Amino acid sequence: MAQASGVPVPAGQSMTWAGGLKTGKRKSGEGQLTKTPTTTRTPVPSTTTPTPPPDRPPTMVAPTTAPKARQVLPSPEENADLPSYAISPVDCKLLEVYGDFVHANPGTHITGEVPIHINRIWQSRWKRLTALPQCHYMLPQGPVSHDFITQLTVELQGVCERKWNSERPLVFLMVVLTQMDSKLRFSKVRAHIKHCLKTWNMGNYQGLVDDTDHTCWQFITYGDRQALTDDSKARSFNGLVQSGCLHQVVHRLTSRDEGGVLHPDSLDTKTGRKGSDVLADKNPDGHQPPIKALKDYTKAPEPLQLQVGYESFESTARKLSGSAGPSGIDAIDLQHWMFRFRAVSKNLLNKLILWTEWLVNAPPSWSAYRAMMACCLIAIDKQPVV
Repeated sequence: MAQASGVPVPAGQSMTWAGGLKTGKRKSGEGQLTKTPTTTRTPVPSTTTPTPPPDRPPTMVAPTTAPKARQVLPSPEENADLPSYAISPVDCKLLEVYGDFVHANPGTHITGEVPIHINRIWQSRWKRLTALPQCHYMLPQGPVSHDFITQLTVELQGVCERKWNSERPLVFLMVVLTQMDSKLRFSKVRAHIKHCLKTWNMGNYQGLVDDTDHTCWQFITYGDRQALTDDSKARSFNGLVQSGCLHQVVHRLTSRDEGGVLHPDSLDTKTGRKGSDVLADKNPDGHQPPIKALKDYTKAPEPLQLQVGYESFESTARKLSGSAGPSGIDAIDLQHWMFRFRAVSKNLLNKLILWTEWLVNAPPSWSAYRAMMACCLIAIDKQPVV
């Protein structure tokens, strides 16, 4: 006699089959399956052999193990592309593997979780200052340096908490450390930084930006601010001759030191256009590789959460090198802030470690670190081309 679910059936009893499945009755108040005894009848002789019940119900299907799902990749940021952009097949392949693709725009329209009006204000302040030549004070020893690094840590924390974007910390560095006078003593520098920190904490951000903008323009010569016309040059030459400044007149006539670095709003002497517009025309448009250049693979590696160790980060930070970027902060200044001021420097170092993990594991909105990734294009007037 066949067995039900691996349980032997005693002689003289049988199991009832219903639709290919074994069924039985449950006792009242019990959860065990019992067999209903039936009377064994003598089979009637027949020329055909009866078909025995199958060893396993035909409706049962062997269980299958579901394949392990790949870890969900981060979805692309909403409104990252301009309305006129059409996603290409190359973008679809990159999206499948990395969860995002390269967007053909600077991303200045993205705000993230920050309100639109706050993002717009800080972007305009950052663009206004970052295009100007800057010279920063070296941070002196004393309580004012601790206050500065503590406030810088707060500004970076605000980006992680999505209160504002990365333009605000960079503006903070520029308005506090920009040199007002290169001949000031350290005592005067401390007083200046302390005054700027107090003004910043009072919320007078626009006043600091206006004052820094006025200071930076002092490093730009008059020739860089405005292209002189022939009439202006003639009147200047005539004034020098009548004043008896013959040495300057001869030097101007024989000087070949023309041109130089142009401000984005400075005019090109050949075309009369702004330096920023001339550079934009010289910058080639990006192009995508052919779809055949991207190979197909059967599987992609699983993304891992990265953890940055304190010792490895400190070792890398001590080897930093490089000149200042759009913010005006070079590697030497950043190293001093991270290792020179004891407790506050350690707090800043820990915050930068969390920043690194946040960038690689979250990942945050592009607007959060947009200003950190900016680069400077320098327009040089080579007379007559830029």
